[in-house]
Amino acid sequence: MNAFARIIDGLAKAMAIISALATVTLMAALTGEVATRFAAGRSLPGMVELSETCLVVIVFFGFAYVALQKSHIRMTLATNFAPGGLVRAARLTATLLSIAFLVWLAYATGGRAIASFQTGEYKFGLLQWPIWPARWAITIGLSVAAVATVIVLLREIGLLTGPRTHADASRASREDGHDGR
Repeated sequence: MNAFARIIDGLAKAMAIISALATVTLMAALTGEVATRFAAGRSLPGMVELSETCLVVIVFFGFAYVALQKSHIRMTLATNFAPGGLVRAARLTATLLSIAFLVWLAYATGGRAIASFQTGEYKFGLLQWPIWPARWAITIGLSVAAVATVIVLLREIGLLTGPRTHADASRASREDGHDGR
């Protein structure tokens, strides 16, 4: 199981790199768009479509890495004052709910991605832009995030060992009475 977890960890890192590259691509494209509008007074064709596709990759390809690093947004106001057992139960319940939601989303978007690919779905604007790659990016991102969240759950309950994340170190420090500084 640890070998599988390492594969998912590597895949999540690769997807995070692709997400970062999509961010750079979007920044470069938007810079070109602004420069073209300033110099020529018109837009670059396909900028809306490229921006939409880049945003999909930026968001959905980053999910798995964030899940494995436990770097997602947290609201700890209630758990800061709760006893340790309650905090652990809340964390496990939230992780189980996250897995269920991610699996459901991956399934729903997967059906849509298959249909989009089979029909050759395109967005018509100044350019004919294929929609199906973005739909597949959503499905792949959600699927890998669901598997990554299962790995996080298995590590939380002690059935799987794994690397210690920054979030783990911060939590251990707080539990030991240190504020992390």
